[in-house]
Amino acid sequence: MKKLRIATKKKKTNKVGIFLDSSIIVASIDKDDKHNLEIRSLLNALKPYNEKQSLDIFIPHIVKAESLSRVMQKLDCSGKVALKLFDKFTNEFDLCLMGGPRIDQKFVDKIYSELSTKYSIRHLSANDLIIIFMAMELGAIVITCDVKMKSYGSKFYRKKIYFVSSHSKKLKNEAPLLLTEFYRN
Repeated sequence: MKKLRIATKKKKTNKVGIFLDSSIIVASIDKDDKHNLEIRSLLNALKPYNEKQSLDIFIPHIVKAESLSRVMQKLDCSGKVALKLFDKFTNEFDLCLMGGPRIDQKFVDKIYSELSTKYSIRHLSANDLIIIFMAMELGAIVITCDVKMKSYGSKFYRKKIYFVSSHSKKLKNEAPLLLTEFYRN
Protein backbone atom coordinates (compact mmCIF):
# COMPACT_ATOMS: atom_id res chain seq x y z
CA MET A 1 0.00 0.00 0.00
CA LYS A 2 1.57 3.26 -1.10
CA LYS A 3 -0.41 5.85 0.79
CA LEU A 4 -2.50 6.32 3.87
CA ARG A 5 -4.69 9.38 3.94
CA ILE A 6 -6.91 10.27 6.79
CA ALA A 7 -9.88 12.30 5.68
CA THR A 8 -12.59 13.15 8.13
CA LYS A 9 -14.04 16.46 6.97
CA LYS A 10 -15.02 17.87 3.61
CA LYS A 11 -12.26 20.15 2.37
CA LYS A 12 -12.70 22.85 -0.25
CA THR A 13 -10.89 21.50 -3.27
CA ASN A 14 -11.40 20.90 -6.97
CA LYS A 15 -10.54 17.25 -6.51
CA VAL A 16 -13.24 14.64 -6.78
CA GLY A 17 -13.25 11.92 -4.15
CA ILE A 18 -14.36 8.42 -5.12
CA PHE A 19 -15.03 5.65 -2.63
CA LEU A 20 -14.76 2.11 -3.92
CA ASP A 21 -17.25 -0.40 -2.60
CA SER A 22 -15.94 -3.89 -1.83
CA SER A 23 -17.87 -5.23 -4.85
CA ILE A 24 -15.55 -3.17 -7.10
CA ILE A 25 -12.40 -4.41 -5.39
CA VAL A 26 -13.42 -8.07 -5.34
CA ALA A 27 -14.49 -7.92 -9.00
CA SER A 28 -11.15 -6.43 -9.95
CA ILE A 29 -9.10 -8.97 -7.99
CA ASP A 30 -11.10 -12.07 -8.98
CA LYS A 31 -10.33 -12.74 -12.65
CA ASP A 32 -13.34 -15.10 -12.86
CA ASP A 33 -15.79 -12.47 -11.59
CA LYS A 34 -18.32 -11.48 -14.27
CA HIS A 35 -17.59 -7.79 -13.58
CA ASN A 36 -13.79 -8.12 -13.79
CA LEU A 37 -13.13 -6.76 -17.28
CA GLU A 38 -15.51 -3.82 -17.11
CA ILE A 39 -14.36 -2.77 -13.62
CA ARG A 40 -10.70 -2.95 -14.60
CA SER A 41 -11.50 -0.96 -17.76
CA LEU A 42 -13.28 1.69 -15.70
CA LEU A 43 -10.40 1.98 -13.22
CA ASN A 44 -7.93 2.23 -16.13
CA ALA A 45 -10.07 4.99 -17.66
CA LEU A 46 -9.97 6.89 -14.34
CA LYS A 47 -6.18 6.45 -13.97
CA PRO A 48 -5.20 9.61 -15.91
CA TYR A 49 -7.41 11.74 -13.67
CA ASN A 50 -5.88 10.16 -10.58
CA GLU A 51 -2.39 10.81 -11.95
CA LYS A 52 -3.26 14.45 -12.79
CA GLN A 53 -4.30 14.85 -9.15
CA SER A 54 -7.86 15.82 -10.12
CA LEU A 55 -9.34 12.92 -8.20
CA ASP A 56 -8.57 10.73 -5.23
CA ILE A 57 -9.79 7.15 -5.17
CA PHE A 58 -10.23 6.00 -1.59
CA ILE A 59 -10.72 2.66 0.09
CA PRO A 60 -12.01 3.11 3.64
CA HIS A 61 -10.59 0.62 6.14
CA ILE A 62 -14.01 -0.96 6.60
CA VAL A 63 -14.10 -1.65 2.83
CA LYS A 64 -10.62 -3.18 2.97
CA ALA A 65 -11.73 -5.55 5.73
CA GLU A 66 -14.90 -6.52 3.87
CA SER A 67 -12.96 -6.99 0.60
CA LEU A 68 -10.31 -9.20 2.20
CA SER A 69 -13.00 -11.38 3.74
CA ARG A 70 -14.84 -11.73 0.43
CA VAL A 71 -11.63 -12.45 -1.52
CA MET A 72 -10.73 -15.19 0.96
CA GLN A 73 -14.20 -16.74 0.51
CA LYS A 74 -14.42 -16.43 -3.29
CA LEU A 75 -10.86 -17.52 -4.04
CA ASP A 76 -10.63 -19.96 -1.13
CA CYS A 77 -7.31 -18.48 -0.06
CA SER A 78 -5.56 -17.47 3.15
CA GLY A 79 -5.53 -14.01 4.63
CA LYS A 80 -1.89 -13.64 3.62
CA VAL A 81 -2.71 -14.34 -0.04
CA ALA A 82 -5.74 -12.02 0.08
CA LEU A 83 -3.54 -9.23 1.48
CA LYS A 84 -1.00 -9.70 -1.32
CA LEU A 85 -3.73 -9.58 -3.95
CA PHE A 86 -5.24 -6.48 -2.33
CA ASP A 87 -1.86 -4.71 -2.19
CA LYS A 88 -1.19 -5.60 -5.83
CA PHE A 89 -4.58 -4.12 -6.77
CA THR A 90 -4.06 -0.87 -4.84
CA ASN A 91 -0.54 -0.40 -6.20
CA GLU A 92 -1.66 -1.05 -9.78
CA PHE A 93 -4.28 1.70 -9.64
CA ASP A 94 -2.46 3.99 -7.14
CA LEU A 95 -5.31 3.90 -4.65
CA CYS A 96 -5.38 5.31 -1.16
CA LEU A 97 -6.48 3.77 2.08
CA MET A 98 -8.61 6.15 4.06
CA GLY A 99 -9.05 6.11 7.77
CA GLY A 100 -12.25 8.10 7.76
CA PRO A 101 -14.12 9.03 10.89
CA ARG A 102 -13.80 6.89 13.97
CA ILE A 103 -16.64 4.46 14.05
CA ASP A 104 -17.68 4.92 17.63
CA GLN A 105 -21.03 5.20 19.40
CA LYS A 106 -21.38 8.87 18.47
CA PHE A 107 -20.78 8.14 14.76
CA VAL A 108 -23.26 5.24 14.72
CA ASP A 109 -25.87 7.32 16.53
CA LYS A 110 -25.39 10.15 14.05
CA ILE A 111 -25.92 7.85 11.05
CA TYR A 112 -29.05 6.26 12.40
CA SER A 113 -30.57 9.43 13.85
CA GLU A 114 -29.97 11.52 10.71
CA LEU A 115 -30.86 8.93 8.08
CA SER A 116 -33.41 6.60 9.63
CA THR A 117 -35.87 9.37 10.40
CA LYS A 118 -35.96 10.49 6.76
CA TYR A 119 -35.34 7.32 4.79
CA SER A 120 -35.88 3.60 4.89
CA ILE A 121 -32.38 2.25 5.51
CA ARG A 122 -33.28 -1.19 6.78
CA HIS A 123 -32.38 -2.84 3.44
CA LEU A 124 -28.75 -1.71 3.57
CA SER A 125 -26.00 -3.60 5.35
CA ALA A 126 -24.25 -1.76 8.17
CA ASN A 127 -21.06 -1.56 6.07
CA ASP A 128 -22.90 -0.06 3.09
CA LEU A 129 -24.58 2.47 5.33
CA ILE A 130 -21.28 3.50 6.92
CA ILE A 131 -19.57 3.81 3.52
CA ILE A 132 -22.37 5.96 2.11
CA PHE A 133 -22.45 8.14 5.22
CA MET A 134 -18.66 8.64 5.07
CA ALA A 135 -18.96 9.63 1.41
CA MET A 136 -21.78 12.04 2.27
CA GLU A 137 -19.66 13.68 4.95
CA LEU A 138 -16.85 14.25 2.42
CA GLY A 139 -19.03 15.01 -0.61
CA ALA A 140 -17.51 12.02 -2.41
CA ILE A 141 -18.83 9.66 -5.07
CA VAL A 142 -19.39 5.94 -4.38
CA ILE A 143 -18.98 3.38 -7.15
CA THR A 144 -20.44 -0.09 -6.76
CA CYS A 145 -21.63 -3.24 -8.50
CA ASP A 146 -24.05 -3.88 -5.64
CA VAL A 147 -27.68 -3.53 -6.76
CA LYS A 148 -28.97 -3.10 -3.18
CA MET A 149 -26.43 -0.43 -2.32
CA LYS A 150 -27.35 1.58 -5.42
CA SER A 151 -31.11 1.02 -5.15
CA TYR A 152 -31.52 1.88 -1.49
CA GLY A 153 -28.54 4.20 -0.98
CA SER A 154 -29.58 6.45 -3.86
CA LYS A 155 -32.79 7.26 -2.06
CA PHE A 156 -30.87 9.50 0.31
CA TYR A 157 -27.59 10.12 -1.55
CA ARG A 158 -28.90 10.96 -5.01
CA LYS A 159 -26.60 11.22 -8.03
CA LYS A 160 -23.56 10.31 -5.96
CA ILE A 161 -23.72 6.52 -6.10
CA TYR A 162 -22.80 5.10 -9.49
CA PHE A 163 -23.76 1.56 -10.43
CA VAL A 164 -21.03 0.33 -12.79
CA SER A 165 -22.10 -3.03 -14.13
CA SER A 166 -23.80 -4.16 -17.31
CA HIS A 167 -24.87 -7.44 -15.67
CA SER A 168 -28.09 -6.28 -14.05
CA LYS A 169 -31.61 -6.49 -15.37
CA LYS A 170 -32.79 -3.92 -12.79
CA LEU A 171 -30.23 -1.15 -13.19
CA LYS A 172 -28.37 0.54 -16.03
CA ASN A 173 -24.60 0.71 -16.16
CA GLU A 174 -23.63 4.24 -15.11
CA ALA A 175 -19.92 3.95 -15.94
CA PRO A 176 -20.35 6.01 -19.14
CA LEU A 177 -22.15 8.71 -17.13
CA LEU A 178 -19.37 8.72 -14.52
CA LEU A 179 -16.66 9.01 -17.17
CA THR A 180 -18.57 11.78 -18.96
CA GLU A 181 -18.47 13.79 -15.74
CA PHE A 182 -14.67 13.58 -15.76
CA TYR A 183 -14.30 14.29 -19.48
CA ARG A 184 -16.26 17.53 -19.02
CA ASN A 185 -13.92 18.79 -16.31
